[in-house]
Amino acid sequence: MRNAALALLSTLLFTAPAAADVAVPGSDLKVAETRNAQIGGKAASLKLTGVGLREKAFFNVYAIAAYVDSGASPHSASELASADVPKQMVLTLERDVEGAKMADALSEAIRANYPSGMDAELGQLEGFLKANSLKEGDDVIFSWLPGAGVTCEVRGRGNVTVKSAAFAKAVWDIWLGGHPVQGDIKKGLVSRL
Repeated sequence: MRNAALALLSTLLFTAPAAADVAVPGSDLKVAETRNAQIGGKAASLKLTGVGLREKAFFNVYAIAAYVDSGASPHSASELASADVPKQMVLTLERDVEGAKMADALSEAIRANYPSGMDAELGQLEGFLKANSLKEGDDVIFSWLPGAGVTCEVRGRGNVTVKSAAFAKAVWDIWLGGHPVQGDIKKGLVSRL
C-alpha cells in the first residue's frame, strides 16, 4: 500500500501538466496553448500567440488562433506576419459559409494591404476555396513552412499550396497587417507574445 501511494505521489509530482485550453472571447470555442502539426510533411511544435473572433453584421463567422514555431519569439504583429518559421492560422467556422464568399472575403482582405500583384497566387487560393462549401465546425488552416510554401487546408477535404513567401505574408497580413480585416482580431492574435 505504501509503495502504491509513493508511486502515485511520484507520478503527480513529476508529470508535466497538460497544455491548458484558451477561450476565444465571444465564442464557445477553446483552443490549445500548444499544437503539434504536420506542415509540408514535417513535424512542427507550435505555440499559441493569440486568438480572435471574426464577426460580421452581428454574427460570429469564425474563431481564429495563431500559432508559431515554439522556438520563435516574435514581439509584434509585423514580426509574426514576417516570421520565416513554421506557423499556422487556424480558422474554425462558427456558421456555414459558401466557399465563394470566403474566397471573396479573403481576396478583398489581401487587396486591402496589397492592392496589386499576386494575381496567380490569389487565383490558386480562390479556386480551392470556391470548390469547398464550409460548414459550421470546419477548420480552415493556413500553414507556412519555409521553402515549401503556404498551404490552405480544409480539414478532411484537401488543400492547395502556393509556393510564395510574399503571398504567405499577404495571407498573415489579412489579420496582422496595416489594414487588418478586424482591428480587435489583430490585437487578440498577438496578445500572448
